[in-house]
Amino acid sequence: PQKNAGHIEVRSVNPEKVQDLFEKAFARDTEHASGAYRQFFPYIQDRKIMQWGGLADEFDEWERRYGVTLELLKYFDAIDYPLSFSTKAAWWTEDERYMSLFRKHTHNWHVKISIITADDRKAKLMEKGVPSSTERLQAIKNLASAGVHVTLRLRPFIIGVSNDWKELVNKAAAAGADS
Repeated sequence: PQKNAGHIEVRSVNPEKVQDLFEKAFARDTEHASGAYRQFFPYIQDRKIMQWGGLADEFDEWERRYGVTLELLKYFDAIDYPLSFSTKAAWWTEDERYMSLFRKHTHNWHVKISIITADDRKAKLMEKGVPSSTERLQAIKNLASAGVHVTLRLRPFIIGVSNDWKELVNKAAAAGADS
């Protein structure tokens, strides 16, 4: 967010720019691409897996409101591009607009769900504004049931909070996490 005279302006990635980057890379259009674009061409052309959600959650409440990730998912669906997602969100695994796309890409889309403890009370004290551990375990189950590869991302590991990691790993495995 950027503050502007007491008003907070939220900016997100521009889907048109992302699509333009990928289209220029696939067309090998170095003449009309900036240096910032060209640096990504080898990765895109080799169809390297793109990590999404490392710095911000692509399925956060802003996504629920504005649907920017959904717009980009439709593009990546059309080009069948491999993606890896990291999230703490759960709501989208019950939204057919998202899940229909994920079911189509079980061969190359992978989701990592971050959970720090199996204890909902401890998690709520440490993580504000995110679903409970139980809700995120249900998200793992929803994804796994759809055939999506799902990883429990036990991070950050917090001494005194994540000490139940064995229980959490077992619960994630029971929900269908495959790593």
